[in-house]
Amino acid sequence: MLPVICAAQSEPLTIAVAANFHKTLQQITAAYEQKTAQKFRLASASSGVLYAQIQQGAPFDMFFAADVALPRQLIQNGLAAPESERIYARGQLVLYSGSALPLQRLQRGEFRWLAIANPKTAPYGVATMQALNGLDLATSVVGKVSYASSVSQVMQFVASEHAQLGFVALSQLHEDFDSAGEYWRVPNTLYEPLNQAVVILRRCPHPQQAQEFLDYLMSAPIQQYIRKSGYGPVE
Repeated sequence: MLPVICAAQSEPLTIAVAANFHKTLQQITAAYEQKTAQKFRLASASSGVLYAQIQQGAPFDMFFAADVALPRQLIQNGLAAPESERIYARGQLVLYSGSALPLQRLQRGEFRWLAIANPKTAPYGVATMQALNGLDLATSVVGKVSYASSVSQVMQFVASEHAQLGFVALSQLHEDFDSAGEYWRVPNTLYEPLNQAVVILRRCPHPQQAQEFLDYLMSAPIQQYIRKSGYGPVE
């Protein structure tokens, strides 16, 4: 007899996911789909853009942010279930260049454009500004910054040579690293921890399926996979 799959599982879970975690989540959901037959739809953008869409009624089941503040704001606004909040990953910031010596090039001003995620909408952009201030370089790069909508677009800017340097997530280099480029890992002391939280949204039509997937995501094997994908341990 074929296994019975509940009707709700044939309907996809729709997930809003911060750009830095998109490809990692694609791999996790693909494995989960093979295991359970649960379908998924993933929508990727900066955390701030996704947060605004949720506020405006976008029909997402879950929200994977690149910070903790935005999911908690949704909880305070009654749009997310407080008991569902989990810190699923800790992001790590790097400075990437298509050529050698990215830190030295940044310090010497040997670049035309520095790409960073927009700090108004992207937590990685906030971390970038904190790092630049910590390096005493925030003033020297004024006029040479190219703002991207997300860290994914930062990577595109550097890959296309629109920018010579860019602050991205270490996880992106695990996925897209070009052996001709180099990166400098920004010390954690230069920016506030990039703890990334997920919540199940109140309007989620399939809360049980969302909770089951969340439990899977937080299991030891998947957390180990997330760390191997370029994230730090969850504290």
